[in-house]
Amino acid sequence: MVGKDRRGAQSRGQSIIGWWKQENPTFSGLGVPRGARRRRFYELVLRQRLLLLLLLTVMVSVVVWYRSSRVDWSADAAVRVMLLELIPDGATTTRDLMAFNGTPVREPFPLDVYCVQEFFADEYERYHPGNRPRVELHLIGPYAVPLDPPDLHDPDASSTQLLVRSMRYYRYFEQLGADLGVDFDAFDVRAVAIFEPGYEYEQIEALSLASPRRRFGVVRLNLNHLDPEYSGLTLLHELAHAFGASDKYDYDSFHAVWPQGYVEPDRAPVYPQEYAELMAGDIPIAPDEEREIASLDQVRIGVRRPTRWAGC
Repeated sequence: MVGKDRRGAQSRGQSIIGWWKQENPTFSGLGVPRGARRRRFYELVLRQRLLLLLLLTVMVSVVVWYRSSRVDWSADAAVRVMLLELIPDGATTTRDLMAFNGTPVREPFPLDVYCVQEFFADEYERYHPGNRPRVELHLIGPYAVPLDPPDLHDPDASSTQLLVRSMRYYRYFEQLGADLGVDFDAFDVRAVAIFEPGYEYEQIEALSLASPRRRFGVVRLNLNHLDPEYSGLTLLHELAHAFGASDKYDYDSFHAVWPQGYVEPDRAPVYPQEYAELMAGDIPIAPDEEREIASLDQVRIGVRRPTRWAGC
């Protein structure tokens, strides 16, 4: 009797399932409508294809950006460097600034901004014999304008605030340039030099910064104390950042990092070095001792990956 009852129950269950399938043909055996399962499958395939398309778009964008960010250093092309000079509204132009811009108002003045052309051309040719690029500095200004860029050195700002400000920083100067009739996109590298009134030994230059991603830098110089060596070194240093170079000094001790921060890391003996590496700034003369440069003739671009700054 038990077996008979089981067979009866099984047959009754089968008949009920069969009846249910007849009455509900869109339902699958898993209890999910066939149409819904089909839609979910197509949605999954569509999502995967959209994700793949997004990934390919990002990869292509990165490749396009990388190629467009590379500077052509061949002898057939000119590397166009823009330097837009700004003075805070109300400040007065000094004779040193006029001399710094190449105007012979007094002699001798050991440096002018056009050293940029010779320095980068010389250093590139040093690592690429027979290939001397034409580096053209386009000096624009100086203009006396009200300046109120986003503050990136506020110690009380949160990381989120600094991130937002950094995104607005470039746009601020790009718009300022546009208001002055300057097209940033017409140049391979763009830099803004802000000449700020300061005390004689106030190191305003330390607030300079640059972005290799945008090929853009802001150089801040002391209008009342234009040190020919330090001001020129700061200008070259930030432009090299814009070309793609990274710092070669320790952020705690500010000493050059061996070997990349040394022009001659394989020199025997290592100390004293003869030159300062551009991205380190000073001349190492002992393991924990450095000397400031006396002129830009003592500055070189180091042998470790020397063409990184050139976008090669």
